[in-house]
Order: sequence, then C-alpha cells, then structure tokens
Amino acid sequence: MGIAVWNPVAYCRGCKADQLSTVVQLQPMPIGNRFTKTPNSEELFPVVLVMCEICKLVQLGHHVDSKLVFNQTHRMSGEPINEKLIPNHQSRIDHRTLYIGGHAGNGESVPDFASNETISLESYIHFQQRLGKITLKSWESAVDQKLIEQLVAQFGLFNEIIIDNSSKSSHPLHISNIEDPRGYLEKLGLLLRPEGVISIQLPDLSSILRYGHIGYIYHEHQSYFSSRSLLWLLQSLGFEAIHAVKARDKLNARYRFCRSNLPRKEKIPHAGLITDSIDCDGTEDRKRYDEFVTRLVCTRERVREEIELAGSNPIIGYGASVATITTMYQLCINDWLDYLVDDSDRFCDQFSPKDNLKVVQYKESERADDPTFVLLATRYEGQIIRKHGALSGHTVSTRMYQ
Repeated sequence: MGIAVWNPVAYCRGCKADQLSTVVQLQPMPIGNRFTKTPNSEELFPVVLVMCEICKLVQLGHHVDSKLVFNQTHRMSGEPINEKLIPNHQSRIDHRTLYIGGHAGNGESVPDFASNETISLESYIHFQQRLGKITLKSWESAVDQKLIEQLVAQFGLFNEIIIDNSSKSSHPLHISNIEDPRGYLEKLGLLLRPEGVISIQLPDLSSILRYGHIGYIYHEHQSYFSSRSLLWLLQSLGFEAIHAVKARDKLNARYRFCRSNLPRKEKIPHAGLITDSIDCDGTEDRKRYDEFVTRLVCTRERVREEIELAGSNPIIGYGASVATITTMYQLCINDWLDYLVDDSDRFCDQFSPKDNLKVVQYKESERADDPTFVLLATRYEGQIIRKHGALSGHTVSTRMYQ
C-alpha cells in the first residue's frame, strides 16, 4: 500500500514509555476529510488504539502523516497582509490570549489573529508563511524554538493559552492531534506568564466509550485523553487543574490548569469532575474496551439488518464529515450507500474519500423514490429529525445504544 503502511508507534506520545498494548482494533479507513471535486483513489489506513501501561494514555497505534490529514488546511489565498496591523508587546494590554483551534486561516470560530487581545496561533503561522519567514513542512514542526522566541519578542508573554476543539473543522495544533503532545505543551509553557492559565477543551475518552462515539475515533485524533491521562501529563509538566467539567454535549471535557508552584485557594477535588472522578474514570479498565467493541459489533449487525429491510429502495447516508465517514466504515456499510446528503454545502457536489459517494443537498434527495436515510451523524440525530419531519419512519439510526 505504499505510504498507507504507517509504522507502529514504539513509545507513548505522553510519557515516552515503551509499554504499549492494543485495546481496540477497528476497520481500516481512508483519511475522512479528503473529499474531492473529482473521483479519487484514496487509500485505507489502519485504526488501532493502544494504551500506555504507565500513564494510561490511549492513542493511535501508528504514526500519522499529518501532511495527509491536514493537507487541505495548508491551502491559503494570496491576499496581502499588512504586517503593521499586528500588535506588538509594547502596547498596553492587560490580558493577552493565545488561541489554538478551529480551521486555520478561514476565520471559523477563530478570533482575528491581529486583534490586540487574542492571537490565533494557526493564523499567525499562516501569516508568517505568506511573508516567507516559515517553510511549513508540517504544522507541528512549525512550533519550534524560533517561533516561540518570535512570538515572545512580538507580543510578550501570554496570560492564557486556550486550546479548543469547538469548531467542526480540522485542528492541526490541538494536543489531541499532534505526534508529541508532551514536547508541544513544554514549548507552549514558555509563552505563558508565571501566573498564566492553560485552558483545554478536548474529546473525553470516557464519554466516547460510554456513549459510543465511534465516529470520533479517526486519524486526526492521535491521542484520546481521559481525565486521568490528561492530568498525569500536565502534572508531570508542573501544572495542576483548577477547574474541570464534562461538557453537556456528552463528548467533550473542559479543563483549566495553572502552574503547581503557585498558591491557589481554589483546588479541584477528585470529585470535581461531574461524571467521572479523576482516579476512577474507568478508562484504564480493559473490560470497558471489550464492551465497547461488543456494542460496535451489535450495532453493525442491527444497522445492516435494517438496511436490508429497505430492499431495492435508495439507501442514502445522512451527513458528510470526518465523523460520518468514520461511522460508515466502522459499521461496514460504506458499500451499501448510494450517495450522501447534508444540509451544509461544504462538501456539496464533491466525492467522499475512497468510495466516491456523491454529496448532494438534502432537498435534492426528495426526488428519490421512497429512500431510506442512514443517519451517520449520530450526535445530531434528534436535530435532523426535528428539522426534516418527512424523515420520520424512513431512517436507520447508527447510534451505539448503551
């Protein structure tokens, strides 16, 4: 398979230990965000989760070529930028934030990198590349000592670093998505004032297992942090949690960390995590992974049976995203779908990776003769049904029931 054969990892991404063991083996799949305007011949890549026996970090068992995963976010317009618009550290700023997250360069859920208060790291790297000051081989390699020194010289130290995955776009510099989260956080720590705070929102492993979010295990996410493994990593770097909470979306968790040598009145108790405690989130228990795989197999059988009942009617996958491509591959129904529909026009009239399923607007599917819709966007099933009442009675749920 050429470049599709990624080498297995030998060392933990979090603590560098060499004690890794497989906990979940999933179906190979293509890079889920590589929709194309013409038919493609994308390759399949392995999806295997391994656990570190030392820090309990669960992670992809193969090295990931980030140039393949985040290739589309490297494309930039040629619009000129006035370097004078960027603030410098000499301006009077009471609180300056470094923001990491969202889709680099297109402004979606990303603060303007030239604002006085907030600097978007991805957009700043784009800017430096367009000035010819950075040759971007990969996103992770761009965050080196030279860039750190340049940021400090230009803006000074930051009060807060926000690492956020709230948008639906790719996040090339999120700690879940890079090869070396430990080294990466060490570099970011050099940008933070002594009393500064690191805020992190990321997919929560215990929620993925509990609610069956199979669609969120894909190549973009190289590390799957639980409360236990994330706190282990930050504590080993000299930080402690001052706030932690599971998000209402039943997927993400939010944390705030300060340096552990600072006096703090507000300390987070072990019971501070709403759903799972720090010591007892259960993600180190291998039975949870066996149960997760069993639920996946049962869901796969149920979905295929329900699709078969549709007979010769059109089978339409509802949703065009990385998560929906992942869902149909892990349920082994990618060959059963005729095409994909979505309310967004982001991938409209494009072809899905590997299978070349055409993506059309939902309204165009109304012309189909008594279709069956397979709801691939499991987190949004309720919203989809409420928005399109005509779907009632004509859908197959891909949700992994508890």
